[in-house]
Amino acid sequence: MFVSIKETSKRKIIHFINLIGQLDTVWNEEKVLPITVTNIEVKVLVLQDIVGVYVASPDGNQEMVSLKYETIESPNGSVISFSIDSLKIWSMVLIQLK
Repeated sequence: MFVSIKETSKRKIIHFINLIGQLDTVWNEEKVLPITVTNIEVKVLVLQDIVGVYVASPDGNQEMVSLKYETIESPNGSVISFSIDSLKIWSMVLIQLK
């Protein structure tokens, strides 16, 4: 799985690209259909309060869907924990910060 993270002062955007079963990791070239991954557990360190966590994917429902998340305090800041039900090809998670 290829993961790319982009950050601004108000959001973190995490892209998940499924490369399971592929012969190489060049994500932006034509591939055979990958093996679908389910129940992906994600933990992200955040240093600000969270407004919400959302996921969108062209694999299914193409709208932003709110995700349930849990906040765990750590010595370095808050860690949010959430799961992505299914990843066929690509999904994007938006963490909206205060």
